[in-house]
Amino acid sequence: MAKATAVCTCAKCGATFEVTAAKYNRRKADSWKAWAESNYDECPDCYKIRKQQEREAANTAAAEKAKGAGLPDLTGSEKQIAWATKIRQDFIDEYFPLDQLTEEGRGILMIWLGEHPDSRFWIDNRELTGTLYMKFRKWYENRVKTENTPEGVSSVASSEA
Repeated sequence: MAKATAVCTCAKCGATFEVTAAKYNRRKADSWKAWAESNYDECPDCYKIRKQQEREAANTAAAEKAKGAGLPDLTGSEKQIAWATKIRQDFIDEYFPLDQLTEEGRGILMIWLGEHPDSRFWIDNRELTGTLYMKFRKWYENRVKTENTPEGVSSVASSEA
């Protein structure tokens, strides 16, 4: 094993920082060091700031989209609401694109969303979008379903199943 330590310079703030990797032999370690010194151009602090700005922008976009669509407000702390709003919007975009739902399908989805206003629900289920979809389907079948499934919900929902 050979350890490679590259000293890099941040293109944004000019700070120097080290990046380390373990390689199988000295030749590979030296090769990686040369590559890292020419390709790593963002220090850990600038990386954290950039990722935070990206998260904030995504959360703001999701909040604006939710407000424009008339989605129910979420409850929780400010950070929880911002994060849960993005999670909920990603779920809706994936399984129930609002522009593809009929009025009846949209109404049914809004009822279900209204029953899940807690940010914690969305955060706790963030990795389980397929499970969330199944929870919606089960709720729909138990509570709202009539003999004729509304066209808007069934066409969008069945295409993802």
